[in-house]
This record gives sequence, C-alpha cells and structure tokens, in this order.
Amino acid sequence: MKIYIPAWYYRASAVIQRTWGWSPAEEAVLLLLDKSPGTTEALAISMSMPHQLISAALARLMQYGLVEIQVAPEAAFKTSEVGKEFLRSGRPLPERTESREIGIGLIYEKLGHSLFRNRNVKTVPLHALRNDGMIVTFPENGSSETDMSMSYRVSRFLASSLRPGEWLQGIEAMSSSIQAKYLVMDLEMCNDGVFPEGTSDMLVATLREAIKTGVPPELANMESSSSPKETTIDTVLNPNQIIAGGIQHLERMEAIIDVAQHDVFILSTFVASQEDERGEDNRERVWQALERACRRGVYCHLFFGTTDQPTKHAAAIEGLGQRLDGHMRGGPLRYSPTAHQCLISG
Repeated sequence: MKIYIPAWYYRASAVIQRTWGWSPAEEAVLLLLDKSPGTTEALAISMSMPHQLISAALARLMQYGLVEIQVAPEAAFKTSEVGKEFLRSGRPLPERTESREIGIGLIYEKLGHSLFRNRNVKTVPLHALRNDGMIVTFPENGSSETDMSMSYRVSRFLASSLRPGEWLQGIEAMSSSIQAKYLVMDLEMCNDGVFPEGTSDMLVATLREAIKTGVPPELANMESSSSPKETTIDTVLNPNQIIAGGIQHLERMEAIIDVAQHDVFILSTFVASQEDERGEDNRERVWQALERACRRGVYCHLFFGTTDQPTKHAAAIEGLGQRLDGHMRGGPLRYSPTAHQCLISG
C-alpha cells in the first residue's frame, strides 16, 4: 500500500563559495622571490620541488597580484609591491576564494518536516493523485511555502553536506520555482524499516502509527510552529525623512552608528585604503563612528561586493580591521578580506 503525503518541490540554484589559505610551498615560493627574482626552473632546483608544482604555485600567486614578471635585466618572476607589503607588515596573505553554482531539487514534506533530494524519492503532481492508498490531504487554510521559507531550509540542508572551507553564499531566487506535489511512500517498505535518506524521526513514527492503525494521519495537527514565517511591516515615509546629498547621508550614518546597541551592518561597493586622499575627511568621520561603536561593544559588519580590483579592496578592508582591532572590547577581530565577504568586530 502507498501513502501520499503533501509536499513542496523546490528547485533553485545555490552559489557555494570556498575559502582556503595558502600552502607552505606557495608561501616558500613567495619568500624566495622576495629575496631575488628567478625563473620556474631556478625555483624548482633551489627548492627541490617538481616543475609542475612550482608553475601551479606561481599561477595562483600571480592571480592574486602577489607575484609579477620583470622584463629587465632579464625575464624572471619577482614578488610584487602588493606581495612585499603583506610580507613587510606581517599581515596574513589574502584568503583565496572561488564560487561554484549547483542545482538544487528538494522535496519538503509537511507531515514530518523531512527534506529529501528530489532524485531519492517519488512524487506526483496534484492532478495525478490516484486513489490507491492512504491520502493525507493539504489543509484548506494551510500556509504555502515561499522562497524565504525554502531558502532557509536549503541552507540548513546544505550545511551538513558542504566540504571544509565552503559556505552557502546565497540562493538564486530569481530562477527558483516552488510546486505543490504529493510525496509517494511505500508502506510495506516503511514497515520493513526502509526509509529514504533524510526521513525525520517524526515522519517515521507517524508512518508506523498509520501502518498499525490503518488510519491516515491528519496534517492539520502536524503543522510546525517553528517554521519560518513571513511578516509585513506598514511603513509611511514623510518628505522630511528623505535624505538628499552626501552630507546628510553622512550625518544620518553617524547618527545611526552612534545609537546602535548590538550590531551595525554597512554595505558598500568598495573600500578605500586609509592612504587614499579622495574623500579623506568624510571617510574619517565614518571610521571614527565605527571606532566609537567598537568601544561600546557593538558588532560592526562591513560588507563589500565589488569584483573590480578585489585585491586592492581586500587589503583596504584588512587595514580597516586592524585599525578597529585596537578599539574592541572582548575577543579578537575576525575578518575575511575578500570580495563578497564581511568583517565583523566588536
């Protein structure tokens, strides 16, 4: 006998970002080139390492602007000014990142709140439902799943399957789709203890009770109060609440940061270095406001998402992090000086 369980099929693309550091071999190549420029062959001989390993290390170091090629007096690799700055200041090298996009097809069943990979279970559309087994109907006034609720479940689902150093950057909601379906499960296999991977304990217990009594469970009493809910807030804007002009924007930002009690989130397309003279006075006011927040124990989350000159902005965000480090209360500074990540202090 079969049982048909209300479920939602969610299909979307997830962006997975991987972050990792530098190997001892790559750091050794950078340090050796800092002493004297050299060729791939010379490095391989000096370090007693395979030629292919040296070439791969040089390619990665050049990708992040730490190594460059000199033409005179002879063609050779050398540590760039950016690489020398990292070595002289004692700062850690910028973390390396890469992103990959994966397709996700998940089935979320409403009876026991299980999450399955679509390929591991059988489903049928609502119009194809057959009367050849137990049927758990959708509640008439039940809430529908949304991109918000399903992306929340996707993040929890992927958390246990990502490789070390990987994290979920986000869900491409623009290309996602949600469809109501029925999950089909074989009660004879369930009676033998065979359940699809991802079956929750609640669903197992419910199915065993249904097999024992021969009565299909009711979904109305099984709804979880812990499911994420969407809320709306009515907002009325008055003309005097509209900010126009850079000075008003700066003053409002200072006011918001100065009254923050727990967290401050700032999103910018780029981060300027402290040596950049453009807009220095106004930028200094923002940084001083962040310093005041750090001294109060407020967490400051600084996001930057540009892909233009990522190494430059990574170095700038790291310099800002070191500056804020001296004003923090409790705990070391944690930061990821790479594009699309954030700096957290407090």
